[in-house]
Amino acid sequence: MVKKIWDYIRNGISWGCTILVVNFVFNSLAGRTDHILFEDFPRTALGYILLGMGISFGMFVYSVDRLNIFQQSAIHAVIFYCSFLLLRIVSFGGIVTGTVTNFVVDSAVAFLVFAVVGYVTYQYHKLEVKEMNEALKRLEERNK
Repeated sequence: MVKKIWDYIRNGISWGCTILVVNFVFNSLAGRTDHILFEDFPRTALGYILLGMGISFGMFVYSVDRLNIFQQSAIHAVIFYCSFLLLRIVSFGGIVTGTVTNFVVDSAVAFLVFAVVGYVTYQYHKLEVKEMNEALKRLEERNK
């Protein structure tokens, strides 16, 4: 159990730092160096690490067998969105900074990214399971 918690923490820090770097790159390429992202790096980094940990710790729901994949994904999405709001509070000083339209767009982009990553991950694991099943069938046929 301690190892699993450590893995969640390590993965969360990795995800948070990756998302932060991607955000910095896109804002820099867009010429938005005056963006709030650049104002207080330690606070911003902490917010993104907390976001990453929320994403990572949310993965625990996939180990609950009583829930179907839709329920698991919905719970993970709620945990992710709460982490997103926490990021906004810690890094940017409030949930809605700037206009409400910017907040809605940021939320929509965050959910779109979450959905795309979730879909790609689901397809990857589905392919892995298919390959394992095929390997088991070949093994079964050899043992007949």
